Amino acid sequence: MKSAMQLTVAVVLLAGCTRPRPAKDPVDAGSGRAEGSMVSPARAIEPRPGEKHFRAIRQVTFGGENAEAYFSHDGQWLTMQSTRDGRSCDQQYVMRVDGSDIRRISDGRGKTTCGWFFPGDKRLFFASTTAHDSACP
Repeated sequence: MKSAMQLTVAVVLLAGCTRPRPAKDPVDAGSGRAEGSMVSPARAIEPRPGEKHFRAIRQVTFGGENAEAYFSHDGQWLTMQSTRDGRSCDQQYVMRVDGSDIRRISDGRGKTTCGWFFPGDKRLFFASTTAHDSACP
């Protein structure tokens, strides 16, 4: 039983590996619809009065709830979980740090979390509930 559980966890974790390749026309893996056109340009945000740690803040996401964003090793990409496009469950996305070229990299089923770029930035690792149930938990 323990071995079956370990195998299930490994499959779920490995199922999240993908390549965050730059694309001129990023395509949503689930619908075939380009998502890059839905990205607004980054917007400067003024720090709150008294803020001592941040000088230049830029908002790069403008739809849904966005959480847990992490930089690629080269600093050119972010991976994040988001409920954009009316989704009720977090999906995994990659985007350039300026907010452009956003695209979903998860398959649209279940819920994802904890994205991380492998060294070299050619593959990405994230957790998903897809192997357990394709519905949103």
